[in-house]
Amino acid sequence: MAAKKMIDPSDASPADNVNPQDSGSCTLRIPNPGCRCYAAVCKAYNGMRTFGVSDVDALYAAMRVYRHHHPEVDEPLARQTIESWVYRSGMH
Repeated sequence: MAAKKMIDPSDASPADNVNPQDSGSCTLRIPNPGCRCYAAVCKAYNGMRTFGVSDVDALYAAMRVYRHHHPEVDEPLARQTIESWVYRSGMH
C-alpha cells in the first residue's frame, strides 16, 4: 500500500489565521478563506499520524476538530470533506 501524503497546514490561505472566528462552511476541496478549520484539521491528522496512530483514528480526530469548527455540517459531509483534504493526492 502506498504511503499517504502528509497534508501541509501552510497550504491554507493566509486568511485562515487572521479571523478569530470561524465563518461559513468549509467543504470538500474548498476551505472558506475566513476559517481556520483547514489548518486545525491538518494539524490534528498529521500530529496523530506522526505519533503512530492508525489512519482510522487520525481521521476520527480530524473529524472531531472539523465538527468543532462546523457543527452545522452533518457527519457524512464532514467525513467526505476531511477525506478529500487528507487524501487529496488520490492515494486511498
